[in-house]
Amino acid sequence: MLATCFDDTGFWEYDSQIKALISRVRGWTPDEVAVMLLRVTEYDMGYQFAVSLGLALNAAERLGADGRRAVAPRLRHAHAEVMDSQFDARLRGPLTKRLRALLASVDEAHIPEGLIPAYAAWAGALRERANTGPTPELAEFVRHLASLSGPRPPQRWRRTSLALTDAVSGRNLVAEVLRALAEGEPECSRGHGPHRGWLLGDFPHHYLVHQNDGDLARGIVWTAALTAGPAAVPYLDALALRTGGPGSDVAEDLKLAGATINALAEVDDPAAPEALWRLRSRIRHRALRKQLDTALVTAAARQGITAGQLIERGVPGHGLAPDGALPSILTQIERGA
Repeated sequence: MLATCFDDTGFWEYDSQIKALISRVRGWTPDEVAVMLLRVTEYDMGYQFAVSLGLALNAAERLGADGRRAVAPRLRHAHAEVMDSQFDARLRGPLTKRLRALLASVDEAHIPEGLIPAYAAWAGALRERANTGPTPELAEFVRHLASLSGPRPPQRWRRTSLALTDAVSGRNLVAEVLRALAEGEPECSRGHGPHRGWLLGDFPHHYLVHQNDGDLARGIVWTAALTAGPAAVPYLDALALRTGGPGSDVAEDLKLAGATINALAEVDDPAAPEALWRLRSRIRHRALRKQLDTALVTAAARQGITAGQLIERGVPGHGLAPDGALPSILTQIERGA
């Protein structure tokens, strides 16, 4: 591998032999692991890159503390390459988790490059906090936010999110990032940064969150719903419509819209089910409408009513009395009709 470095012979061309070798050999030196990481990250070959990096990490994870510190620059570079790659998120997720664990074992306060998007306007407050006040608690908080890969987190994730948010006094920070997602400037596919040209086509596209940063954005959405309560409802409502409704200023983002809808259903406030009902009348995408139906049931249950009762509340009264009767002329005059 040393002899063929920087030629057109890729790490993946020998992956079966290397896999067997790495699994049998114990005591890899930091220099040898650094060579593996170097070869893996020379070229971005999509699926092959992911498989090869996994093999190299098998060796890196066997290093002691001093060895991991020695290869930390290569691990940081590998993390940045993964965050800038275009391969499937199902491959990216396990790799980033392993890389972040290795890097955290070297420096608990270090936030790997690419974990917070470097140019996205919505992440500005989070970037500033990371640059001006890095701490182990903040790094753990950001890693936790970015660990949410699905539209609905388990209870353990929610409890940890509440604890970590309070540990970094981050409630206002999370609320500010949510507001930026709902109202801030979008990104352009022809703009600056590592994801330039992400969306194909001659016409420039505007998007809110790049696919590689989706987990972090969903983590922000859910944490805001858990910590801000009623104050988060208008921004969650606006974000769901912005990413899943018609006539938006950004490209459709069904994953983020779905997570926002689900999070909105968990806010214990009467305004949340009302917002969901309004969204249902405006969002047309079939998958999101199914999520809205489920979310309405969840939100109604939190208010102690059925989804049917919630729907009835949303029907305009048109001046009728609660029993459906038309008020008397005198009553109408008293009401200023």
